[in-house]
Amino acid sequence: MISRREALQRLGVAALSPALAGLSRKGRVIAGGFVDDDAASGHALRDGTTSLAGNREYRRVSVAIIGGGVGGLSSGWHLDALGLTDWALLELGVQHGGNARSAMYPGLDGQRAPWGAHYLPVPSADAVHVRRLCRELGLLHADGSWDERTLCHSPQERLWQHGRWHEGLDPRDAASPAHRAQFARFEQLVGEWRASGMFSVPSANGHARRDRALISTGEVLRMAKHVAALDT
Repeated sequence: MISRREALQRLGVAALSPALAGLSRKGRVIAGGFVDDDAASGHALRDGTTSLAGNREYRRVSVAIIGGGVGGLSSGWHLDALGLTDWALLELGVQHGGNARSAMYPGLDGQRAPWGAHYLPVPSADAVHVRRLCRELGLLHADGSWDERTLCHSPQERLWQHGRWHEGLDPRDAASPAHRAQFARFEQLVGEWRASGMFSVPSANGHARRDRALISTGEVLRMAKHVAALDT
């Protein structure tokens, strides 16, 4: 006799065995790991077990930018655009760029590959600083068109169901009319929110647009109440 738990475990292994048959280790195993981001130096600086004193340069600047990630580099770029050049950027690591760094890989015939975030949503017209940077980088042309070589077109999503591909991720063939109506309503709401511009990059623009809409809605409601009071 075997216990109920043992029987279920055996049935589970038997059911999964065909699916796992093709997952055995084959060929060369791709090695990898985490890139050393000099966390030890940061912890030592935090804990006070190291000192920045010594034979180091001392300067007095109007602005000190802490961190050479995208935010820090953007700050320096914006200060230069304003004509304020008396600034210094302080970076703990040996390479600036933060999550947008890249490296040369000899195994890829000397090709450069990214480490982290390297995608930028196409900025809307009110993202003036981002669009100005894109123009300086040659991504955005003077006529408002984008350099086609730098645009990424994501593949359309689809679902494998009943032995064939279906466009989209909603299982429409298996959905009831009521569920299809809900899917359609959801897509309509997403489209309305997208058209409102309240969800945008940078997000501060979207928040400001939402606040203005709420204030405008509040003014309309107050006016409606006032008119209703006059009519009575």
